[in-house]
Parts: sequence; C-alpha cells; structure tokens
Amino acid sequence: MNSLESRFESSTLTNVNVSSTSTLQSNTMSGVDSNPNSTAASRMETNKYLLIEPDKELQFRRPFTNVIKQVLVITNSHPTAAMAFKVRTTTPKQYCVRPNSGRLLPGASSEVSVLLQAMRTDPPLNYRCRDKFLVLAIVINDDVMALEGDALQQSLLALWADADRAKAAVHSGSADVDTVAMVDNLIYERKLRCTFLPALDASVGTDASPPLPLPSKTVQSGLSSAPVSDFHDAHEQTPLRGTVKPTASVHSTTDQELVDAREKIRSLQSACEAYKIEIERLSQVRLRRAEASGSGLSNEPSAIRGQTSMKAKNDTLSLTFIIIAVLVAFLAGVYLF
Repeated sequence: MNSLESRFESSTLTNVNVSSTSTLQSNTMSGVDSNPNSTAASRMETNKYLLIEPDKELQFRRPFTNVIKQVLVITNSHPTAAMAFKVRTTTPKQYCVRPNSGRLLPGASSEVSVLLQAMRTDPPLNYRCRDKFLVLAIVINDDVMALEGDALQQSLLALWADADRAKAAVHSGSADVDTVAMVDNLIYERKLRCTFLPALDASVGTDASPPLPLPSKTVQSGLSSAPVSDFHDAHEQTPLRGTVKPTASVHSTTDQELVDAREKIRSLQSACEAYKIEIERLSQVRLRRAEASGSGLSNEPSAIRGQTSMKAKNDTLSLTFIIIAVLVAFLAGVYLF
C-alpha cells in the first residue's frame, strides 16, 4: 500500500485541516484496528462533511410511462478541503444522472438530476423497488482543482481507482493501519434507496391507491450493508434498452422518416416530369392525327383548329395541376403530421 498512500498524500493531504491531520496521525500512532467494524464511529463522524438532500431515499411517483426526475443536492461541508464526487447506482441502465461526477469547493453544493427512464408499462402496485444510489466523495488538493480536460480526467481516474482498492482492502480486513486511517479521513460516502410512490388522484391531490407497507427491518438494514461491488458508475446519457423509450431513439426514428420522405418526394418529382413529357407527346400525337385524318380537316375554320389545340393544352395543364396538388398535399402531410 506504500504507492497508494503516497498518491493520496500528494493528492489530498495538503488541503486537509489541522483536526483531520491530527486525527490521521493519532489513528496511525495508536495502531488503528484494520477491521472495518471498529472504525464505524470514525466514519460516521467524518461522513458529516458529505451532505446530501434528500439524505435517505429518492422518491419517484407513478405513472412511470414517462421520464420521472428527482433532484439530489450534494454539499461539501468541509471547512478547508475541496472534494471530488461521483454517483453510483445498482441499476445504471434504468437511470440517468446529470452530472454524475464533479468537484466541490469547501462549502459548495451541486444539484444533480436523477432521471428514472420511461417504462413500457407501470410495475405492479405491490412492487418494491430495491434500487440504490451511492454518493462518493474524496478530498482533493488545489493542484487537482486547477486541472482541466484530459489531465483532470486522468488524475481523478487514478484517485478513484486507488480509493476503490483501499476500501476493498478495508472491507476484507487486509488493510494496514495507515490505509484504514486514510479511508476514514479522506473518503466519504452516502447511500440512498429508491422508493416508488403511487399516483396522485388528480381530483383531490392525494394518493390514488393506498400506500404500500414499509420494507422490513431486514431490507432497511440491508441498505447500509450493501456491498460496494453492487454499485456501478451512473450514466449521464440515456441507455439504449428494450424497456426504455430513449430520446435518442425517437430522434433517430424521426430523422429516418425525414430521409424516407425526401426520397419519396424526389421519386414523385421524377414521376411528374415523366408524366408531363408523356402528356405533351400524346397531345402532339392527337394533333398530328387530327391534321392527317381526312382532307376536309385542312378546310376547317381556324377557330375549330384553335379550339382543338386549346383543348389539348387545357388537358395538359389540368393534369399537371392535379399532380402538383397531390405533391403539395403529400409534403404537407409529411411536415405537419
């Protein structure tokens, strides 16, 4: 753990206040037990620097056929140290979290939107949601706060990887004294459960169905003891799943429909041009046949010949107008509906 400890010391300890540093030193000097159960009180004390609102559960109200949004406020209450945070969940395919990570100056807060993705149908009323969220925070120094772009991402990835290894060692009981003290003083976490609420009765503004029974004590205690391995980094973008109606999928479908409509328009335009040419050809054929049919046609008054020519032109124009009207109606249907 020497490289791990040195990375945390160089990345975090420079901003930790005197009380935190003295706690770290006293734990190291007194030989802190590496058993995670013996440090529960210490973690309860240090976790006060990571505040979340709501602090126990995220409530999502039916119906779930639309996206449901809840806001989670994360606050760094540490007096001197900046923090980096990230949000994890047991069901990353069901939720979008924006932003799913960030940095907080001492005393600063960040609003995080938690989006429950739309379902094809509502689950049964007696369905008990077992989804959970984990908010993690780690103390960082001014150098990390000053980073941006790829350098920031690489630094945070390394810190979170080291933090995960240290926490795993503590939970397994294989961590040394310094690692236990480091986890207790520099890494904070809060857990939330998700609750599905019945729909509101629009007429009276109350629950449309009776409330479900509260989870048993076994389920409640299971929240605090949920293994870290059950949590995965939350996604910021909508996951593509069969049970979700993702916005990206709707947009892609609309774009494809527009492409198909444009192809149809081009084919109709080509057909109109072909019809126009064919109509003109047939009109010429009629005129030639009329002129060639009988010697008496040449002696017809010019008015009759003019009427014949005008009738052919009118037939051509009428058919052209009909085709144009059909094309305009098709375009209006595509763009309006």
